[in-house]
Amino acid sequence: MHLTNYPKGLGRGSEEAGPGLIGKPLIHHFLNLSLSPEGHFVERHREQLIQQVSRVDEVLALLHGALLDPQQHRSIAAEKTDPERMRKLYELVPSWDKLDKDCFYRVLRATNRALVKELEEGHFVERHPEQLIQQVSRVDEVLALLPDTVLDPQQHGSITAEKADPEKMRQLDELVPSWNELDKDRFYWVLRATKRALIKELEGA
Repeated sequence: MHLTNYPKGLGRGSEEAGPGLIGKPLIHHFLNLSLSPEGHFVERHREQLIQQVSRVDEVLALLHGALLDPQQHRSIAAEKTDPERMRKLYELVPSWDKLDKDCFYRVLRATNRALVKELEEGHFVERHPEQLIQQVSRVDEVLALLPDTVLDPQQHGSITAEKADPEKMRQLDELVPSWNELDKDRFYWVLRATKRALIKELEGA
C-alpha cells in the first residue's frame, strides 16, 4: 500500500502521543471507517481504491458511455480531488450488476495496474509477517493505537503481557487472518505512523 495523506485523529484513548509517535493528528478517520462489504473486488477494496486510485479523469473517460451517462460524468469530474471523485463514483456502485463491476475493475486494471495487482496479491501486513515480527520495536505504542474494533480488551491485555517485542508481534500476527480488510488497513496505518522508516523499506523491497 502507498497511502500518503494521513487522515487526522487519535489512537486508543490517548490525548498525547508518546515518544516516537507523530502526535495528536493520527489516522482517526481511517481507523474508524465502516467495514467494507464482501463480494466483488471493487467492493472488497472500496476504501483502498477511493484513497489510492490516481488518474481518475482517465477512469471516468473510459467509463463514460458504458457505466456513466453525461450528467453523471460531469458531476463526478467536477469534484476537486481524485479521492472525492472516486468517492462520488462509488455512490453508483450499489446500483451496478456484476458485469458493470467487472467493467469498472477492467478500467481500474488498465489505468492503475500496479495498485490493482498489489491488492490482488494480498495485504501489506500479510505479505511481510516475519519482517514485522522481528523488526517492529516498542510494540506497546502500536497496541495503544489499535482501536477496540481491531483488538478487544482481552486480546490487548494478553499481548501486552508478553515480555519481548517479537513475542508481542507474533501473537498479534496470529490474529491478522481473522481481520477484515479495513482492520488490516488500520494495523497498517498504525505501523506506518509509528514505524515509518521500516514500512517504507518494506514497501520498496
